[in-house]
Amino acid sequence: MIDRADFFAAVRKSPFSGRLSVKQVEGMEAILNAAPAGVPSAELAYVLATAFLETDRTMQPIKEYGGYHYFMRMYDKTGDRPHVAEDLGNTEIGDGALFAGRGYVQLTGRRNYEHAGDKLGVDLVGNPDYAMIPETAAAILWTGMIEGWFTGKKLSDYFTVGRSDFVNARRIINGTDRADLIASYARSFLAAIVTASGERPVLRKGASGSDVVFLQERLVSHGHQISTDGDFGPQTDSAVRNFQRLNNLTADGVVGTYTWRALL
Repeated sequence: MIDRADFFAAVRKSPFSGRLSVKQVEGMEAILNAAPAGVPSAELAYVLATAFLETDRTMQPIKEYGGYHYFMRMYDKTGDRPHVAEDLGNTEIGDGALFAGRGYVQLTGRRNYEHAGDKLGVDLVGNPDYAMIPETAAAILWTGMIEGWFTGKKLSDYFTVGRSDFVNARRIINGTDRADLIASYARSFLAAIVTASGERPVLRKGASGSDVVFLQERLVSHGHQISTDGDFGPQTDSAVRNFQRLNNLTADGVVGTYTWRALL
């Protein structure tokens, strides 16, 4: 369970750089509330990071930049790219503007609005602006990333037990565009989730799994060049001991309360 107050206090520092508005909190609340029960922390962090990037930090659903004439030119059957209109299922004149991008991620095209609406039980074809309602936008964000609506890639392709690929997970939405940047945001969100979820388990050489992956990612964020493979082997043990020395902690290779606090 995430203590929401602790979570917001943590993300205010990073990635929000010390400022957090009511609207940003409300947007994150919608995404947190829409998260499936038991979703792994790394996946939750990556979905939040995706919204952070795609909404330009507002954490509110947004409409694609551009006006009526731009959308018609780009997406309508009468525009400059009729093949794109066909791919998007924009079969009627005016669909280019009517079904322009909306939401936490840019749901675009009649076919995609129809598919999302059918999945969620919402009439998005008759009411495209429903995709701008935070609760609906959050449901589209989660379901689309879980099922692979946007590019065919889905969360389970990059997040498994012992593996959290924050860089290549960008392929779920948009190839590798700004992949490293969004990975850095995801690590900040993950640190906040961990902070708000209580103490981490004590880890030492020989441990494995998702907790070790998170430990390794935190060590990487502190400048240690190690693999994030979920195996607490000699490489990770050495990095932990070096980190502990640098932070005036007992350099015993055991990641307990004080080491976790320093890492987060």
